[in-house]
Amino acid sequence: MAAEHQTVDITVALNKDLKASGEELLRGLGMNWSTAFNAFISHSVQQGRLSFGIDHVAEAAGAGYSSELEAQDPFFNRPTQAEIHERIAEAQGEGDEGWISYEMLKQRAADV
Repeated sequence: MAAEHQTVDITVALNKDLKASGEELLRGLGMNWSTAFNAFISHSVQQGRLSFGIDHVAEAAGAGYSSELEAQDPFFNRPTQAEIHERIAEAQGEGDEGWISYEMLKQRAADV
């Protein structure tokens, strides 16, 4: 007997215009939101990372944020990004080791 697949419902906040554009795209691809989201999450989990590049975000950071990007996700607004950069600088510190990667931490534990 095959394993039963249990599903759960999730709720996602999405910009109204982006939702309309997404529905149009998905309809053209013969998909609905559920199918598209499941495909995205499945692929991302298999890859161990997001299944698409986010280089446009880094480019936007260097050139100044567009109000459209900020409106779509408040994570990308200037105050939030400034705080993130400040905290990274604090974590890295000057004159001390700063932060280390998970792999480095595992290696240090193995060396003990």
